Amino acid sequence: RGVVEAPLDCIAGAAREAAVRPPALFVVGEVVALRERLAPALRRPLAGWRVLVTRTRRQASSLAEALRAEGAEPVLLPAIEIARRADPAAVRAGIEALRAGACDWVAFTSGNAVEAWFGLVREAGEDARLFAGTKIAAVGAATARALEAHGLSADLLPERASGTGVADALLERGVEGARVLVPRAERADPALVERLRAGGASVDEVTLYLAAPPADPPPEVLAALRAGEIEAVTFTSSSTVRNLAMLLGGDLEALRDAVVACIGPQTAEAAVEAGLPPHVVADHASVDALVAALRRYAAGEDASALAATTEEAAP
Repeated sequence: RGVVEAPLDCIAGAAREAAVRPPALFVVGEVVALRERLAPALRRPLAGWRVLVTRTRRQASSLAEALRAEGAEPVLLPAIEIARRADPAAVRAGIEALRAGACDWVAFTSGNAVEAWFGLVREAGEDARLFAGTKIAAVGAATARALEAHGLSADLLPERASGTGVADALLERGVEGARVLVPRAERADPALVERLRAGGASVDEVTLYLAAPPADPPPEVLAALRAGEIEAVTFTSSSTVRNLAMLLGGDLEALRDAVVACIGPQTAEAAVEAGLPPHVVADHASVDALVAALRRYAAGEDASALAATTEEAAP
């Protein structure tokens, strides 16, 4: 890619001399003076890349904004829709246990779980005061921020942001005989609950929602994917990997030439299982880290150190 600048009466000769070939953009007028101001953005490693964003609609904006700041074009295909799957009896029992101060811990493994649980808490006429006297574990920083939005602070953040990491951190604190409430998604990784029960805890697992594929995905985005018009695909949970594969009918051939970027090892493992080995794995579970890792890869740096990564386990 190159830029040729010349007075209007000389531009044809300058273009011939520079061997300019179509497709090309011809800009005339004072707007040309903005080129120097815009040039740094055009030189960014991700400039011009079309990057697929598979997060939920509610969560997609932060990743899309971070990509735009790098000069990329985010292409939104929310691979997850939150479908409520709460068992009313289990929800009532969980709320009653909190109200009675019977729970020692509540463990949240995603921001989606926080939002879903607080929606049910509000429907029951309760608020953050319901958690008085109960400690809260959050799987990672994003989940902790979701709690803060409801006026609560996490008492525990594990070093490894995964369900297993939460379980290990709680086991280190000692949970034998403790009662732990775990509100989360249907089909979530069973490791958290299994490890806590093995450690002697009494675990109340409350299913809140299913991270389902969207009923009406945008057809123009699916067409662009199948046509190989996407330079990179971002995955922020195992569910986004599985659901995108479902949306494409299991045919991932069109993504073979795309750069696959995952937010952490658990998501990377899901990508490998789906037949999409990742090129990029973020060094910690955040949007900024994911975009930074993708930028480093685009610049020719190695950003795929899987063994050194951690991840927030969020369907």
